[in-house]
Amino acid sequence: MENKSSEEITVLKKLKFSIIMVGIFYSIAIIMWLATDTIFYLFNFIIIGTSIGLGAGLWPILTKKKRYKARQLSQALVGGYMFFGLGIGLIYVFFGIIEPENMQFEGFWFCFFAGLFAAGVLHYVIGKILGPLLFNRGWCGWACWTAALLDYLPWKKALVVLKS
Repeated sequence: MENKSSEEITVLKKLKFSIIMVGIFYSIAIIMWLATDTIFYLFNFIIIGTSIGLGAGLWPILTKKKRYKARQLSQALVGGYMFFGLGIGLIYVFFGIIEPENMQFEGFWFCFFAGLFAAGVLHYVIGKILGPLLFNRGWCGWACWTAALLDYLPWKKALVVLKS
């Protein structure tokens, strides 16, 4: 058996974070699917994990000037899925229905007080509580669709407000 070359080891080190992120999301997908017997969770977390993993995998490969594109790709994929797949309900086409999810703040409280575990609750628990606690600002930088919209605005530098 041959030893791995230093080049192969370097590539694996560069992709370590990406592989870990994909592994975490795929594990969550499988655990949620098996625990709830709802195949939606399998699709949902695999899509989000693949989107973040793709961006994180491109980050170390791209030059420093183009690295921001990896993050923007991740944001666009996650944001696009959150808006079109969940918000409009296109992910449910695979299940033969279209069922838009209310993932806004009022959707969270409605589902929470109704005793439902729906997208609004899941979005806020993961996106607003656990994600930032575990990954700090990296969560918003790579997975938050609101941050993605703000990043795509045409302003490159902060506006300076002069006090009079």
